[in-house]
Amino acid sequence: MSDPLSQTIATYDQHAGSYVARNQRDPKDEMARHFAQFGALVPRGGLVCDIGCGPGLHSLELIRRGYRTLSLDLSRGMLREAQKQDVRDLALADMRQLPIADASVDGLWVSASFLHVPRDDAPSTLKEFQRVLKPLGVLFMVVKHGEGDEVRSNLGNLPRYFILWREHELDALLRASAFEIVAGWTDSPETSTMGADWWIARFAVKR
Repeated sequence: MSDPLSQTIATYDQHAGSYVARNQRDPKDEMARHFAQFGALVPRGGLVCDIGCGPGLHSLELIRRGYRTLSLDLSRGMLREAQKQDVRDLALADMRQLPIADASVDGLWVSASFLHVPRDDAPSTLKEFQRVLKPLGVLFMVVKHGEGDEVRSNLGNLPRYFILWREHELDALLRASAFEIVAGWTDSPETSTMGADWWIARFAVKR
């Protein structure tokens, strides 16, 4: 597949409304454990970037929990959906080259978005995360568990490209990028509230 990330973004652009309609789960219920752990690590009032914010529901929950937010996505369709939800401080941006000043962010919320980044770009993307975080800033990330990559065409019959990760691969990448992993877990389809997949969650601190 040529330029799979661009094709994935095109799919989200064309079917953002359908994505929202079929993902109506309340984020405070869907990801209660994740928000609780994030709250234990990032002080209220801090600036948090929701990277790959999609329709912005996680951004709204972060605001409800007392954070200032900047919400970024590479899909114009998703940003339009976020506007409909009254999410403020939205920006069209690629996580591989963030329009954010060095050492200016207290936390990064990267939920089910890093999994679209081509594997070859993963190390430089984590360096970009390092760049924008303050010392001891917190990175939260959720990715799909598995091997290799896959293409799914379950959104408007158009392709979305996913990179899958094993725990040891992701952990090694985080540590090689000067992050210290401070918490994390893997949810099975039976324990996850995010659908019929295995999901890896990691919380890491910039050192």
